[in-house]
Amino acid sequence: MIVGDDILKRGLIKDGNPNQLKNGTYNLTIGEIFPVGREEANKKSRDGTSICSYSLAPQEMVWVISKEYFELPSNVTGLATLRTTYTHQGLLALNVGIIDSHFKGQISTVIINFSDRTRTIWRNEPFFRVMFFEHNELSQPDNTDKPSTRKDVLAKAASDFPKNFLNLPGSNSQYYGDQLGKLVFGFIKSRPIKSAIFFLLFCVILIDSSEKIIQFLDVIGVVDIEKVLSLIGKGKS
Repeated sequence: MIVGDDILKRGLIKDGNPNQLKNGTYNLTIGEIFPVGREEANKKSRDGTSICSYSLAPQEMVWVISKEYFELPSNVTGLATLRTTYTHQGLLALNVGIIDSHFKGQISTVIINFSDRTRTIWRNEPFFRVMFFEHNELSQPDNTDKPSTRKDVLAKAASDFPKNFLNLPGSNSQYYGDQLGKLVFGFIKSRPIKSAIFFLLFCVILIDSSEKIIQFLDVIGVVDIEKVLSLIGKGKS
């Protein structure tokens, strides 16, 4: 394993920052943030500016690309894992893992907010921890992964890639609540007579249950049933 200053001395990361060395790893930083969705991504593509920070709503996804460039020789392979600072906030990355030998360029990933609250990510903040392993020299395969470019990530962010995980429009409670409301309204609209009968039966059951509850409370001494009935009688009069 290649650690400490050797990571930079051997040029595994082009123009790497010594402040991002941590024990046996290098903290990869966010170079650019690309919101998912045609409108946001296309706007960013037109003005060409970089977003300083982005607040992810629950289940929302965003593309990021590394600030650093890799220049891995034939005898070194990298392993990227999301920082625990992110995972403790409920943020996860879709494509983490091996950085093959011979790889040259930036890497990108999709970050998803699995928490129940909004999380903010910042440009230039560390997001991946990268370990480097030395091994026997390998010949360059024909299917070496291509590096990520700004143009590529913009195209992915502007594609039909859903803005939210599983393409749910908002939080689960909001989504399923809306679906239940549509289901109930559709039933009432299509079956008005059955809905009215069901409502009346529900009211009868509710009233009967209320009387039983009052009787039970009277038995255990919580309420005085005679006073309750007296108040009901006054209300009717």
